Amino acid sequence: MAFASLDFFHFRMLVPPVTSSDFLSSVVPPDGHPLADYIYTRQLHSMLTKVGGLYDGVRYLRWSGQRTATILAKTAVEEQKVVASIDQGQPVVLGLIRATSRSLKAQGQNHQVVCYGYRFDASGHLEFYIYEPVRASSNSPYEVILKKANDVAHSAFPYQEDRADRIDRWRGFFVAHYRPRSPDCPGLTSRSAQRGPARDDLR
Repeated sequence: MAFASLDFFHFRMLVPPVTSSDFLSSVVPPDGHPLADYIYTRQLHSMLTKVGGLYDGVRYLRWSGQRTATILAKTAVEEQKVVASIDQGQPVVLGLIRATSRSLKAQGQNHQVVCYGYRFDASGHLEFYIYEPVRASSNSPYEVILKKANDVAHSAFPYQEDRADRIDRWRGFFVAHYRPRSPDCPGLTSRSAQRGPARDDLR
């Protein structure tokens, strides 16, 4: 859902105002629903059916089978890519790595999020503002931070994602190859002429 969320941001379009009550037998859009089809298509683009997505799909596999020290070094390079993009006003999609095996079954442990900002902590370490499309709620304060864990030197999962209700651990991350695509949800999308890109547009 990270690609879909960022699409709405780039095209300054309001997210469809649907709730679980709009779907008779499910809390999410059912198969065949325009919104479900759009989200699924963009998910495929992010890992399988576009050139950049296919490249990233291979990266998930390769990174998952590498030593944590190797992933940590690679992620340090990716951190600077994030900073450069954010400084240009461009949020990015991050591919988060948790899997410790290249098996296809293990890939379900990996994840995608949108990074829309960064800051430095008191010690000068980078911390990233993360948008979690799957878990976000517009009805409550929202702040998710991705940062290096305190035990980074002795952990197989040196990054942590701090949320109000829990902490998730990750081995590292990379900047995904994202290209905007106009959301195609007939009857559900509307363009906002007044609102420009802002953090709230991602929620």
